[in-house]
Amino acid sequence: GHWIEERSLPEKMKGSGVAVPEVYSLMGRIGGNVDGRESFFRSWIERLGRPECVICDTTSISTHSEKLESAEFGYNRDEEDLPQVNLSLVLDRNGTPVWCRTTPGSIPNVSTLRLNCQMLDELGLKAFSTSLDIGFYSRANILEMLRGGMGFTIGVPFSVSKAKSLVRRHKTALNSAKRSFQYMGRIMRHVRDNWTIENGSERHDIDAHVFFEPEAHAERVARFERIIFQIEDKAGKESFASRRDAYLWLSENARRLATCFAVKNDEDGNVKIGRKARAVACATAHFGYTIVLTDKKGRKGEEVLADYRSRDLAEKLFDSLKNENGQNRLRTGHDECAEGRLFLAFISLILR
Repeated sequence: GHWIEERSLPEKMKGSGVAVPEVYSLMGRIGGNVDGRESFFRSWIERLGRPECVICDTTSISTHSEKLESAEFGYNRDEEDLPQVNLSLVLDRNGTPVWCRTTPGSIPNVSTLRLNCQMLDELGLKAFSTSLDIGFYSRANILEMLRGGMGFTIGVPFSVSKAKSLVRRHKTALNSAKRSFQYMGRIMRHVRDNWTIENGSERHDIDAHVFFEPEAHAERVARFERIIFQIEDKAGKESFASRRDAYLWLSENARRLATCFAVKNDEDGNVKIGRKARAVACATAHFGYTIVLTDKKGRKGEEVLADYRSRDLAEKLFDSLKNENGQNRLRTGHDECAEGRLFLAFISLILR
């Protein structure tokens, strides 16, 4: 109400036209009009000149409603124990929203991607690829995308031993300015190597791009070591009756960083906590490094990095959708109203 009063709108829009029943009726009509929404997407894609696009990650939108049929339990990105609806988003190279689609919360991501690709093709978009973060990485997912002919760039977590080996192999080269290029005002270094995906007799050789950002490495290491020193200084002011007490203190105060500390006795037999230099070095070894796999061979590092970091644009849009636009919860038990509401939210992202 207060927002409407501050706007120069026709009088008829200030009254019952925006009352709750009329708003839900409008959302329901839009949500039920599948052909109308598809017509909009076709026109919008044509208006944008059928641009080259990136299919970005899916976000989840939670609901307290028990009547929403499309809401299911799945991987909740807000870490809430609630059923959810998933929303996929497609952007052009400039970050403009091009297309969106809602799916039930429990549908596997690869299935969602495959159907998204088919639907985009039917809408007239031919040039598109997927940009996926490390949470999506698995050998099974990559094999499924390769078999389905889906283009992708995907990050690899350093929990994968092959990723660690790749960094060790190219660490010397990545310390050389010969490997440098400038990206968004930051100095990056890059090497390309081979990555093999095998499953029995099936074998695929794809490109692995290893990026190193020296400035980010230095910043993150300094920040990490500063925290380590703060914990060590705090521990130095404590008195521990036993080693067990020291370990309990670490679990409460250092938490996930507890592995970077050792409990030992000094010359006088007092229990002390000190940092483990090697553990700190291991914890920071991969700061500033990024490994990205892509299905297309021979691509330039700048292109691959731009595709991979296009997810940052999507994350900003998802943040805007959920927080500024208020779509962090679905407040209806009707699927058509939920569909219409999220379509209107997509329109607002375009306008924004």
